[in-house]
Amino acid sequence: NMIAAGEVIERPASVVKELMENSLDAGATQINVYVEDGGRNLIAVADNGCGMEADDLELAFEPHATSKLSTIADLLNISTMGFRGEALASIASVAKVSIVSRCRDKIEANKIEIDCGDKDSIRPCSGDVGTTVEVRNLFYKLPARRKFLRTVNTEITHIVEQFTRMALARTDIGMTLAHNKKELYRLKANESVRERIAKLFNDETAQSLLELQSSERDIKLAAMLGRPDSGRANSKFQYFFLNGRFIRDKFLLHAVKEAYRGLMEPDKYPIVFLFLQMPPQ
Repeated sequence: NMIAAGEVIERPASVVKELMENSLDAGATQINVYVEDGGRNLIAVADNGCGMEADDLELAFEPHATSKLSTIADLLNISTMGFRGEALASIASVAKVSIVSRCRDKIEANKIEIDCGDKDSIRPCSGDVGTTVEVRNLFYKLPARRKFLRTVNTEITHIVEQFTRMALARTDIGMTLAHNKKELYRLKANESVRERIAKLFNDETAQSLLELQSSERDIKLAAMLGRPDSGRANSKFQYFFLNGRFIRDKFLLHAVKEAYRGLMEPDKYPIVFLFLQMPPQ
């Protein structure tokens, strides 16, 4: 598990990404993220999703126990954010983790605590409907891994980036992000993409974007595009999403560059927020 954690959990931002994706898969309509010290000391993600029963809570930290795959065929029809079931096991093997979870039809919640793979027994507790995961002291028993964490500013920048990707992909869900008791973002559910861009970046950028919608065969495309005169020095303002998942793809990057060819300076990058929807298979 500690070896696998290197692939899944490279830094605090990876933990934020995995936990937020779990919340999305749980059907949450509100996700609150709180971090301290750039995520080294604490990462807490609370959602109002379906929650877990006591039996499931105990199993959730076994490798691949939360996998959504039953057969090989499932790999060709992935519609959830997580599907291998590695994240919780990996996180719990390199940090102190506690989870409080309650299903809608239950009057009490259940709690489990794990310290670098050592599990306590489950106990009942009070808690809201949904799941709250707290991850403390990431890599504290692995000094070599902890040493590679960057400054607080660098780590929080990576966390903000992961939060931004989720927030752009799922405008139907309310989300908050706070760092060291200071609220960075408060996003309401069912905002437009333009409203989200205004809050996550700035209002001026959001208002200047051109809206585009198109469909061909089974592929739907929606995009918010920057005007040629608003080119940037790097590709930081280029976001591509496929079925609600952030992706990086050379083919798409090239297609966008070609589309703007002759309209802007060759060393500039257009602002692009592009959303593709297609059947999972």
